[in-house]
Amino acid sequence: MAVRYARLWPLVVLALALLFTQLEPEPTRALPWLAAWAVWTVHIGLGLMLAVLATRATARFSGLDRRGPWPRLLLGGVLGSLAFAPLALGFERVFPVPIDGAADGLLGRWEAAGGVLALLAEWLQLAPSYLITWCLLNLVPLAPALVGTEAPAPASAPVDAGPPIDADPAGDTAEPGPTPSEPEVPAADASAGEVFFSSLPVAIGRDLVRIDADLHYLQVRTALGRATVLGSLAEVEATLAHAGLRVHRSHWVAFAHLRRVSKSAKGWACELRNGDRVPISRRRLAEVRERLGSGFVIDPMG
Repeated sequence: MAVRYARLWPLVVLALALLFTQLEPEPTRALPWLAAWAVWTVHIGLGLMLAVLATRATARFSGLDRRGPWPRLLLGGVLGSLAFAPLALGFERVFPVPIDGAADGLLGRWEAAGGVLALLAEWLQLAPSYLITWCLLNLVPLAPALVGTEAPAPASAPVDAGPPIDADPAGDTAEPGPTPSEPEVPAADASAGEVFFSSLPVAIGRDLVRIDADLHYLQVRTALGRATVLGSLAEVEATLAHAGLRVHRSHWVAFAHLRRVSKSAKGWACELRNGDRVPISRRRLAEVRERLGSGFVIDPMG
């Protein structure tokens, strides 16, 4: 399970800080070894944290996901480097590097001028190495997506969604659909399922509600809470086919918490018992309607 890589990020920061300390760069050369390592750990850790936060903030730009994970990663890296530039400039003020003579080159003159020009010069100097490092750190988690090793969709099987009715309690007319029948649950890979659940905090339980993809992370929501783990919906789709259905490139829903499948002005969606509406993609609509039907409402108190 790819979730194991999530625990390596702090180790990566410590390792990079150790490398910088051993190289004895000019800014921290005069510091004791442990102090220099601490400085570089904070410096590199802040840079990585800003890249992670910036990449997550790009989730609102849903159109980027159509071209795979790299556009969001690159945009997050650029935004992270912009946010990191003032911190890097402050780092240089605290740990200055002696310069002999006048500043050379355009960027050197911008740094000497201070203000916005100094910030711009700092960003132009750090952005290339920042982006390269950010992309390299994401190569391992993204490897399955890059080579296209996505698990095939499970075989269709109907689910008992309750008797069809003409309208829901609120008076909305529901479109007719096939009558759900007794579910034919495919055999589950118990060991793979246990690996997935072992990656979740024990406190949030195993009563899955929905799972949403965010780049190579999964936002897992249960009846008791939620957690973020590293993984892919392709793995979820393959290992938890008995418990739910992938209805969108970025969304998986649990059968146990499904209330209805309906259409609105925004398109088709699965409505869950907690009130969430999970969109159904056009590519998966036929499979969803075949397996779940439509025009039904499950008693939310049931």
